[in-house]
Amino acid sequence: STTFSKASGSYTNNNAFNIAGGVTLSISGSSQVFHQNGGTLSVGGAFDMSSATFNFNGGAISGTVTLTSSALNIGAGATSPVVFVVAGTSTLNGNISSGQTVSVQPNCGGNTQLASANSFTNAGILKLESLSCGYQATLIVSAGTLTNTGTINVNGGAGGGRVITANLDNQGAMNVNTSLSLNKSSGVYTNTGTFIIASSQTLTVSSGSPVFNQNGGSLTISGVYTHAGGIFIYAGGTLAVGG
Repeated sequence: STTFSKASGSYTNNNAFNIAGGVTLSISGSSQVFHQNGGTLSVGGAFDMSSATFNFNGGAISGTVTLTSSALNIGAGATSPVVFVVAGTSTLNGNISSGQTVSVQPNCGGNTQLASANSFTNAGILKLESLSCGYQATLIVSAGTLTNTGTINVNGGAGGGRVITANLDNQGAMNVNTSLSLNKSSGVYTNTGTFIIASSQTLTVSSGSPVFNQNGGSLTISGVYTHAGGIFIYAGGTLAVGG
């Protein structure tokens, strides 16, 4: 196992960077940045980054990159498959491509918040879940819209709340497998894809005057849909209640 710890250290990979099975590369604090620009980053063990920045600009990554209270920047040319797990208070800049997974996953250190300052598109898999301790997982888009053409899975795991504070345009699959709050102030939520609220779970749409547009695709409410204030517009697609 190895620690990179140079203050304001910059680490760039363009060839072959291999982390063997059973060992950990740790990068923590001190304004450090890891640039995955090309070549391959092979994570056989663990890549743990805390309070630092990971720039995925190109090349390929195998294994899982774990980021805690860090910045994740995905460049336009970084479209190869990858798995990122984020915890703590982290940020996202860039789109999630097909084959890529970003998991907003609280650890036993407390709640997790992943925030994007601007609109982004998820064409891969975006997950909100907790696997070890029951803390809250929150996704925030400060300005603009989260456009989903891939899959968003809101999972229970070890428990804790699940919150999305963002305008949402679902053109793909939205699976509410545990109770979820959509709470952006006067948020706009549009469905033309597949939107499923699982049995015994609740989707709560609230804050200000929210608008939910059921424009196409299917909205399946096997659990409970609660809309506080604002308006629900049924303009197209199918709406199934119960199950």
